[in-house]
Amino acid sequence: MSFRYLTLRLMVPVVGLAATGVLAVLFQLEPQYYYRVLTFIGLEPFRYPFMDLENVLSWVDCWQRGFDVYVTNPCDVEGRTLDYSPLWLRLTFLAHTEWTNPFGLFLVVSFFLALAALPPPRSAKELLLRLIATLSPVTAFAVERGNIDLLMFVIATGAGILLLGPLRRRVAAYSMIVIAGLLKLYPLVLMVLTLRERPGVFLWINSAATTVMLATSIYFHSEIVKMLVNVTNYAGWGGAWWFGEFFGAHVLPDAITRHVDAALHPELAVLGLVRLATFAILFLAMAAWLLCMVRWRDLLIGLSRLPDSEKTFLLIGAALIVGCFFAGSNSGYRGIHLLFTLPGLSALARMEGDARVRRVAIQGCVLVVALTWVGFLTWRGHFRQILVSWVGQVLAVDVVRFFWLLSEIAWWQVTALFIAILIACLSPFLGGLRSSSVELMAITATSMRSTPVQRHGRDSAPF
Repeated sequence: MSFRYLTLRLMVPVVGLAATGVLAVLFQLEPQYYYRVLTFIGLEPFRYPFMDLENVLSWVDCWQRGFDVYVTNPCDVEGRTLDYSPLWLRLTFLAHTEWTNPFGLFLVVSFFLALAALPPPRSAKELLLRLIATLSPVTAFAVERGNIDLLMFVIATGAGILLLGPLRRRVAAYSMIVIAGLLKLYPLVLMVLTLRERPGVFLWINSAATTVMLATSIYFHSEIVKMLVNVTNYAGWGGAWWFGEFFGAHVLPDAITRHVDAALHPELAVLGLVRLATFAILFLAMAAWLLCMVRWRDLLIGLSRLPDSEKTFLLIGAALIVGCFFAGSNSGYRGIHLLFTLPGLSALARMEGDARVRRVAIQGCVLVVALTWVGFLTWRGHFRQILVSWVGQVLAVDVVRFFWLLSEIAWWQVTALFIAILIACLSPFLGGLRSSSVELMAITATSMRSTPVQRHGRDSAPF
């Protein structure tokens, strides 16, 4: 392996681990600078790191002591009750909150090592893009909290690597996805990747996965009911969830509905229509934006020419983001799954062919990186305080809300692009259409290269 290849592959995880190490040293020696750094980029750090991981360990600890952690949790500093899968309570080796820091460091190191397993950047520009996205408020949020989404990222990375292999490895990948779904439901959306399998393989894999999920749901039925109650109670945790760190398809429609309600006080049925109409307008507007940017056939051809590794991880990131976006409210750290999409989008952006495909891929890269950094502008960091000192409290709030509105539109744009990518790559009918189109284009290109036609002094060829 060349030094350049190793540099491009390892630079992102090395820099990420180095930044984490610096923060760890600051926390031990100069805590005030640790808090200042994290607050500056938009976070509200807890008084010590790995707060979310400690919460998970506290559930297991209290459950082992006989407490019903669905109702009360005296082992957690915040008293947070369980809103994850009941399977966590059976992981008895986690029943020690004093292991929070070792487990947290292991989780963080595993996350950055997983980044090294993604397809490497092909140029210095792509490397810079990855570094900017990785060293962002989204990643810092997940690392500072020690959130379990880091583990989901690691599992999804391992599954992506196995999906590039033969059937037995792909079966292992789907098994990992099911395990991740049993621990935290949303990774099950990755089972959509089974659409790439032969019909027989697709049926027996999904039948086995459905059987496992149903058996687990039946066995833990009473606990799952309690867990869902806590999930519902936490849905609005943190105050104005529709204006802050959360993202999701319902966030902007709900915010608009609340403004309409405050201004007009209409009937509940009218509010429901406003929410539904806003949702429909956003979805159709983003779909129209995408169709104006690129022709469907050109997108099919571009995606079909992607290397398997870039395409697989692009599909993983697209499926996770789309699933989370439409499933409900998502805290900002879940945006780490955007990192999966950068290798594939970058590959599309540098691909020879239709300029519109490259343009939409470049815009996708820009939007992904922007969304990893939107917390600097819209979360509760120093940016608001700086604005207040410059323009006053009222105008500062308006500016932040403007950036928040832009970020919500960007989420819809990115999601529309990811939906199109998923449909283009996973639909059996469109897959056949894609193969036919690519074959036709390849035959045409070969023919044109073998008998070049001189036009204005250049060979005429489609690529």
